Amino acid sequence: MSGAANKPQPSLAHNCGAFVGHVLKAIRTPVAPAARDTHTVQAVMHEKQVGDVTLRRIVIDQIVAPPEPHAHDSGAPDRNSP
Repeated sequence: MSGAANKPQPSLAHNCGAFVGHVLKAIRTPVAPAARDTHTVQAVMHEKQVGDVTLRRIVIDQIVAPPEPHAHDSGAPDRNSP
């Protein structure tokens, strides 16, 4: 038998304490906003009156530059990339 098979599972109290610790750490950790360079190219608003209701459609065209890579970023692929 291996040593891992003899190791007891952590108790419920231990797991709850670890969970609370992770939540508190997440609350205390400052979040740096992602610096993105965004330029609005065009904004167009279309309105249409249908009876007593106004239908409004707003189209905003923007150019969003990807963020610059940081030294601490891993080589993992971006989750949002196709």
